[in-house]
Order: sequence, then structure tokens, then C-alpha cells
Amino acid sequence: MPTSVEARSRCLGLALGCALAAAPPEVRGADAVRGHLAATTDYVFRGVSQTGGAAAVQADLHYESASGWLLGAWGSTVDLDPRAGATLELNAYAGRSWAVGMAWSARVMAVHYEYPNDTPGRRYDYDELIASLSFRDRLSASLAWSPNTAYYSSYGTRWEGRALTYDLVGRWPLAGPLFVAGGAGYRDLEDVYGTGYGYWSLGLAFALRRVQFELGHYSAADRATDLFGRETTGERWALTATWQFPATH
Repeated sequence: MPTSVEARSRCLGLALGCALAAAPPEVRGADAVRGHLAATTDYVFRGVSQTGGAAAVQADLHYESASGWLLGAWGSTVDLDPRAGATLELNAYAGRSWAVGMAWSARVMAVHYEYPNDTPGRRYDYDELIASLSFRDRLSASLAWSPNTAYYSSYGTRWEGRALTYDLVGRWPLAGPLFVAGGAGYRDLEDVYGTGYGYWSLGLAFALRRVQFELGHYSAADRATDLFGRETTGERWALTATWQFPATH
């Protein structure tokens, strides 16, 4: 669901590739409706740009119960095909968080990725089940499994199969509202392409009660470039501004 750290665990984030998306929130103490609006210069998800290096606008709205249940939706503009195809990504997600001791929390999340305006010849929809374990709001490890991941290679070929994604993301305060954030992951596409690739990110963020700014550097292994082309992979920077509601404390 990652866009603020608190809003999207998938997915989760939905990895810092969509601006701090992957770290799950701590378990809340009361029912709440939360969300955010964001704008980014490049929507990078798991090391691959979903906009071909262009800007994107994003939004999230979700309900969190006092018992840890979570239900929500997230959306972003995309450009998955420079010729024609999906220009919008919508994620519906549901899950539950548990406190594990005083400092740890666990979460299980189901996510459906929908691309409503893709074409019959280029379908991108898929599903994921994500399990994560977090230490406060500092460090989060997650495992995402998909039974039907669909990808198009740089040659235009579509394959569908099972996929696993391993993510480790974290953030650390530096001074006042300034903190460093980063992550690393591996996308196992053995069933789809017979291979996989690693990716990582590192950035600085400035967070106030409602607004957060992040400047991040994103990269992926050469194998990602072999699969998806240089237009969407390789070294890249992204500046993201996020407005959250209600304000965080």
C-alpha cells in the first residue's frame, strides 16, 4: 500500500519505490479513517518505474479498527506502455495487524492490483498476499506472494505465474523532523521468467504533522534492465510530497 510510511504495508507498500510505501503502521488504539494525497516525480515500485520516469499523482483512503483490521484503496497514475495501455493503477487491500510484545507488530494483507484502462492485448491485473514483521516504526521485513503475477518483458512478451518478493525497509531519525529512509528487496520471478532481480533505495525525508517530503535514490540490478529495458530501470531519483489526513502526532 508503498505515499506515507503509515498508509501502505504492502505493497507494501505496495518498497520505498513509491515513496516510503512498504513499512506497515503500528497497531492503532482506536477506530480511524486515514489517508493521504501524494505527488512524485517518478513512481518507482520494486526498482522499476511505473511511469517511464514521468511524474505521478497518488491517493489512499483506508479504515483502521481498534482491533487491528484494515480496509482501504490506493491509486496512482501510471504509464506502463509508451504506445497504449494502462494509465491508472488501483489497489484494493484488506488485512489485520497484531501487537507482538511492546516493540514489535505483525501484519497479514491481501492486495488486488487493478489496471482498469489497460487493453485486451495487455492485461496487468494480479493479486498478492503479504506478511510483514515490524520493529516500532524503524524497521520492517515483508514477504509477498502472488499466484498470478503478469509481466511484459522489454520485448513485449507477457508471462503469468507465481512470484515472491522479499523486502526490508527502514527509517532512522537524524534531527528533529529529518530522517533517513531506505530499503532493499529481491523480486523472485523464477516461475514467470526463470530469474529474478534485486533492488534498493536510500533517501532523506522531512516529516511534519501533515506533510512529508522525501528525496530518494532508487536502483535495480542489471537483470531488471535486461527484463524491462533502460527506460524504466537503472539509477534514478524521485522527489515525493505527501499530505496525510488526519495529522499524525
